[in-house]
Amino acid sequence: MFLYLTLYLQDSLHYSALATGLRIALITLVMMCVAIPSGRFSQRIPARWMMGPGLIIVGIGLLLMRGITHDSSWTHLIPGFIIAGAGAGMVNPTLANAAIGVVEPRNAGMASGISSTFRQIGIATAVATFGSIFASGLNGATGPTVATHFASTMNELLLIAALISIVTGTLSMALLRPKDFVPHGAPAGEPAVQNA
Repeated sequence: MFLYLTLYLQDSLHYSALATGLRIALITLVMMCVAIPSGRFSQRIPARWMMGPGLIIVGIGLLLMRGITHDSSWTHLIPGFIIAGAGAGMVNPTLANAAIGVVEPRNAGMASGISSTFRQIGIATAVATFGSIFASGLNGATGPTVATHFASTMNELLLIAALISIVTGTLSMALLRPKDFVPHGAPAGEPAVQNA
């Protein structure tokens, strides 16, 4: 949704690129603040209990962003930015640990590369799919109706993204199994960690 939130802030609310970036930075700031402790917790808490709730929290944040209109202020997005950023901060370090946690240590580089590749494929697919929905929502909009169609289409995209996030979070909790994770060695004097 970053691309479409950027388009909304720049094209509908008419912020400059710098002003838009500063507003979007709120998500990044929250994500970073949550990711640091989440990275530590992901070594002790099973992946399903970090990734699943994190994705559901992202979905809730996206739902909170809905309800924008052609004359909404960007401040309408702030609660959603904070909640979605916190959820993403929970998911990202856990996802990285889970990607390498299901293989032997010697295959960690390959697993990390595969995970990154599929994330990029997912992002590209989502941008293209949402782009099609976005173009369809703006089809036929002219002059004064463009802003209204823009806001309506943004609300639709936020709903779709939220539902995908919530469903994916629920599936993560159900499908991530402890037996799929490989115990990795730990430094001397510490027990091996098995993250599941």
